[in-house]
Amino acid sequence: MTATYRYPGQALLGDYARAAFGLAITVAPLLFMDVASVMVWVFGGLSLLFLTFAGRTALRHSTTIELDAGGVAARGPLGASLRWDEVDRVKLRYFSTRKDREKGWMQLAIHGRSRTIRIDSTLDGFREVVEASARSTRERGLAFDPPTLANFKALGVLAADTL
Repeated sequence: MTATYRYPGQALLGDYARAAFGLAITVAPLLFMDVASVMVWVFGGLSLLFLTFAGRTALRHSTTIELDAGGVAARGPLGASLRWDEVDRVKLRYFSTRKDREKGWMQLAIHGRSRTIRIDSTLDGFREVVEASARSTRERGLAFDPPTLANFKALGVLAADTL
């Protein structure tokens, strides 16, 4: 049985809003600047940065993650798939947005051969994907690095002593 998970639009609205705001405040001044100005390069570079962020958000929005007993696949414009027996490393990272580490997001990276599938915690079903990748990796006898073990424990996926 295949489970399909998506990034909900509601969870990506903040990223779309940040990208739009960033583009608005960097592109608008370009319309009024002298072409020879150094600031054109500064604002142009920032505009490119926000445009890239908007593109990455759109890619996440159009990507679905499929999970089954055979492996995991990211279906979308830059999709990839990995069978569980191809996976050689799994990393679960936490990225904090505050000094007190109370707010943030997690990112699961499933590495195998020459491909890596990265999944953000805003994905509906993120926990199920983390559990499946942890279980598969553990069953194959592969080790986890200390930050990944700590993040598994924090997420409550698997007790650290069972890994």
